[in-house]
Amino acid sequence: RSVMNEIRFPIVVGLLVAAAFLLSSIGCKEARERTVVLDVAGMTCQSCVEGITDALKQIEGVRRVEVSLEKKRATVTFVEGTVDSKRLIAAIVKLGYRASLRAK
Repeated sequence: RSVMNEIRFPIVVGLLVAAAFLLSSIGCKEARERTVVLDVAGMTCQSCVEGITDALKQIEGVRRVEVSLEKKRATVTFVEGTVDSKRLIAAIVKLGYRASLRAK
């Protein structure tokens, strides 16, 4: 029995350490999310909204996209360090719209 206990203890400790690491990693990812609001000019219909939404969602690191035709803006949540606002703006401009970071 003592041999089994000597084997089990390191395994249990290892599993606990691994679980703690995974949980802390998940928390770090959430903390690193950033949301920006972009003013978008030139949208005229729901098709414009869908095109911009699709283009932004294809960018690696983008988590959520909300585009409002009425407010003429896009709200984008992404993982910090994977993309920046310049790249988001470039994706919108590539579609033929004008976009800029909304002033706070």
